[in-house]
Amino acid sequence: ATPSHLYSIGLLDELVEDEELDLNFLMSQALITISTLPFHLVNDLWRWKAFRGEFELANWNSEYWKLKEQIVGVVAPVERTEADLDPPTIYHINQDYDMVRYFARTILQFQFAEKLCELSGHDGPLHRCDFSGSTEAGAALGEMLALGASRPWQDALEVLTGERKMDAGPILKFFDPLYEYLQETNFNNGDIVGWETK
Repeated sequence: ATPSHLYSIGLLDELVEDEELDLNFLMSQALITISTLPFHLVNDLWRWKAFRGEFELANWNSEYWKLKEQIVGVVAPVERTEADLDPPTIYHINQDYDMVRYFARTILQFQFAEKLCELSGHDGPLHRCDFSGSTEAGAALGEMLALGASRPWQDALEVLTGERKMDAGPILKFFDPLYEYLQETNFNNGDIVGWETK
């Protein structure tokens, strides 16, 4: 929930909108959304490659950790051998439950939010939008949800957004103030973003 929404329902005594509060809010949101994207992507990439036979059975674990290092930037906490197999310890992998749905959900969540904010008449940064109480936004969301599973997801997306393809633009727009702040802070501190892989 945005601070403006929390204020509107009485959970905040006053609504203060300033850059520091925005950055703290955006960082808290980034930690529960942006940080999960590479995790979900790696797990399904590994599953798909393993099931397609793209690497030898003996290399399943090493290939998993290669993906983790390349995409997430982490390495195994202790030395691993071909006798180890870490991916099945993840519930979604051992239950054959794809994780790309979470990846797609996160992108779509912000694509929906951008359109609902537009329909509600919001004027200002996307991260400050509160479309609750908007009959226009509610009607558009209701129209899309009324389709249920009767139509392909692209049709439902088009009903709400006018687009048939997923668009990462809104998530980038939402987090842009945080991105700009981190770029400037990293530059000023001489910090290098990223990691080197083996």
